[in-house]
Amino acid sequence: MSTGSPEPDRERQEPESVPERNPEDFNVKAFQDDLKGLHSKLQSDRFKDLDADFPGDDLAEMVTSVSGVMDDFKAYSNFTAKQLDDVRGIMYDIKDRVYRKIHSRPYEPRNPTLLVNGSTTNPKTDGRVSLEEREIEAKIQTLNKELAKVGDELLRSSQLVLETESSAAEATLIAEKTAQEAKRTQEEYEKRKKEEHEKKQKEEADRLEKERKLQEEMERKEEERKKEDARRGRLMKNPSVQDGLEPKAAAWESWPSFEYMVEGPVGKEVGCMVRADPQRFSEGALKCSTVPQIDVDFKYELNEELVGNIIRLAYSNEDELINSPIQVAIPHCISRASAASREAVIKARQDDGSWKDLASNEVTFEGCKDMKFAQAELSVPTDLAVVSRFKRDFLVLGKRGGKVTSNVDTRVTFSTTKNTFKKNEHFVFQLQPVDSATMNAIKQLPEGKGLLTSSSIAAMEWESREFDGPVTMTLPVPPNPVKAKKAAAARAAKEAKMKQPVGFPPPMADAAPSGNPKKKKQTKQKSQQKQEDDEEDAEPVKKVNTTKWYMGQYGNSDDDENDLLYFVQKLSNGKWQVKENFGLDQIKLDIVQMDLFNPYPKFIVLRTRTNLDGREAQKIAELIEERLSQRIVQSILKQRADDLCDICMQIVPVAKQEKTIKALEDEGYEEGPGAGKEVSLHEGDVLEVTFRGNIKSYDNKKREIIFNSQLTNRASFSVVEVDKYLQKNYQVYRGFVQLERVETVTHKAKRNDDGTEEEPLVEVVRHLVSDHLVSIPKDSEQPCTLNRVQPVLVQTDGPINEQFLRNLSANLGDEWQKLAHYLNVKKVRLQAIIRDANSRNQGNDETCKYEMLMTWVKKVPRGINKVEILQSALSKSCREDLAAELADLDKELRSSPPSHTTAASVQ
Repeated sequence: MSTGSPEPDRERQEPESVPERNPEDFNVKAFQDDLKGLHSKLQSDRFKDLDADFPGDDLAEMVTSVSGVMDDFKAYSNFTAKQLDDVRGIMYDIKDRVYRKIHSRPYEPRNPTLLVNGSTTNPKTDGRVSLEEREIEAKIQTLNKELAKVGDELLRSSQLVLETESSAAEATLIAEKTAQEAKRTQEEYEKRKKEEHEKKQKEEADRLEKERKLQEEMERKEEERKKEDARRGRLMKNPSVQDGLEPKAAAWESWPSFEYMVEGPVGKEVGCMVRADPQRFSEGALKCSTVPQIDVDFKYELNEELVGNIIRLAYSNEDELINSPIQVAIPHCISRASAASREAVIKARQDDGSWKDLASNEVTFEGCKDMKFAQAELSVPTDLAVVSRFKRDFLVLGKRGGKVTSNVDTRVTFSTTKNTFKKNEHFVFQLQPVDSATMNAIKQLPEGKGLLTSSSIAAMEWESREFDGPVTMTLPVPPNPVKAKKAAAARAAKEAKMKQPVGFPPPMADAAPSGNPKKKKQTKQKSQQKQEDDEEDAEPVKKVNTTKWYMGQYGNSDDDENDLLYFVQKLSNGKWQVKENFGLDQIKLDIVQMDLFNPYPKFIVLRTRTNLDGREAQKIAELIEERLSQRIVQSILKQRADDLCDICMQIVPVAKQEKTIKALEDEGYEEGPGAGKEVSLHEGDVLEVTFRGNIKSYDNKKREIIFNSQLTNRASFSVVEVDKYLQKNYQVYRGFVQLERVETVTHKAKRNDDGTEEEPLVEVVRHLVSDHLVSIPKDSEQPCTLNRVQPVLVQTDGPINEQFLRNLSANLGDEWQKLAHYLNVKKVRLQAIIRDANSRNQGNDETCKYEMLMTWVKKVPRGINKVEILQSALSKSCREDLAAELADLDKELRSSPPSHTTAASVQ
């Protein structure tokens, strides 16, 4: 048993040998069928297109199969040819032996005397053939016939062998061509695959390059922001360090500034300031003018407000071009309150009509300290506009983790752990505050009764589409009003206790020698009552939450400290959605902490009552966003007191209504209907003034106003009656001045039956904003009696008297309005002077100049040195000659004996 056991193991260990194929088993019909099948497969569509789906593996298998079949066919052909050669050789050998046997010696019969008929004779003497000879001859003939047939068969076999060899050669050639074609196809497929791989690598490289450029751009913007913050003193307090951060700023700050004036509502005003290299720029190379907004088709982006005039810079001479960039500063009117959350940005109009943001910063000028400017670098003159938008914060989160704080609001922080991002993550953060007016308006609506407080709307732009870990964010959310009140009361009680420690009696309370005892007793009772109230506020007693019935629901009372926090995100389709099961932790009274696992483009956190569900929270978020995009305004229409046909219409926010009416009254517009109803408008809405009734515009001109909440939206015009024979029962002509919002609506193009689309239908829709009833007198064509101004005596010391002011008015040119600006004469007063002069038919410049100077003289206190003020204003107005004359006159008067006081009479 031991000797027989290893043999099976050896049999198992030895690999099974592949049996050789026997050429005799070759099937010619199957071979032909295989060739036809391969031919049809190679002609199919799968092998025509060299793309990613090309069957390269199938082609390789087919080439291997064809090679194997051709080898079998060659073996079969060689085997058949060899067999045929052997058979032919044997048959030729038999034929040769038979032939040699017959022809080598003649046949001699055994009995030479036996004849065919039985007689005996000698063949040499007798010519008759014997029977055996005849038989032999017959056999020989039969054998020759058989040999001839065999020869024919051998010939046909040889031909068959030759044909088989030829077919084998042709099949071999076809197989070689097929192999070559398969090899070429494989090479083309590999080449195509290599090209696609290279293309993908190039696209990946382009994508990486694009991301790198984007990262560099964001880093550049971050660096610019840091430099700007350093320049403003928010990040750096050391001036030397600040100067080191801004090497470029030092260059343009040393350049001279050139002031360009434009026509304003009341005359000349500053259009822009240009800083440029004096060796490469001259003031006359550019010209500046204002452009109506409706003529340039200015496009507003989200939450943008126009805060200045649209300025057009152009070459004065096309032959004199700018060779180096210049710094252009445009004045704007962003208020101090808005500056906390908004920033000024200059936008430049491109050749295709679009507007591009320029890197802007805040600057001031020595001669215009009361004005705010936004400055940007410009290479080619174009149209410029200043807009305000919510501040953008460019932040970076490192791949090693860490914490960053927003510069918009220091209470907003972002924290990550290590490997949350594969590389440094750059993102843009923006906060849109929700003001108290919006909150109060939302709470007045039925849908907003459950709202307590709301955070600002946070908007972010991330580089990554997903995070590998959470980003912990803190966001300020105003606290529950009940908790805020109790916390304030407790804090006040604590401060009161710290001011008056327990155990110490009031100072000199019992040692008072006199006083009313009753009053002392009342004071003591009040003190005790106040102390008890403070103790109650310091340790508030928990109250049972009662419920009140309103709007069909049980809502918690106003004293309920319980609330809910909802995280509401804005989806890509523009709808708001509550994020279910989103973790919001109240880490402080007014700060909420959350973990962001995905980049949310825009979201808001709402604090609501406990009876509010998610759908109502979504509706509140939509109402807040819609309300913030609206501007609640009123249209004010006033008529001039001395000419009721002179009308001024102005659209202002509701908060500025009283101030605007008072300013109009100062200009002489004291009559008229006043303010209209409150309406909501959006930035950039086009408003048109129309008329209804028996009044119309005097010049029949079309008047349009583009609404901008931060600019003056005003239209002044004169009206007359339409038909003087109408309204006979009235002592006045009456009609309506209307304000309509004009909206262009483009309808979707209709598709015809043949598949073509029609041109989209453009429709102009008008919405009535307000209408004001206006009455004008029927004798309005008669001149009105003007109110006479009583003479005003102005006591002046020094060279500034009536005669000097009249001479100065005569010597001033077009710069007199610039002088008024530097003398702090308000535009409203300047406009009133011009209109008053025109109404008296004294609209010459000299009268207006004199009235302006007298306005300045009257408002300057007597203790102020008027000479220095006027001299400085003249120098800033580029009239150094007049300033020098004033200085000489003042010096002359000071060196001479004192003169008597001169009285100047102003008519």
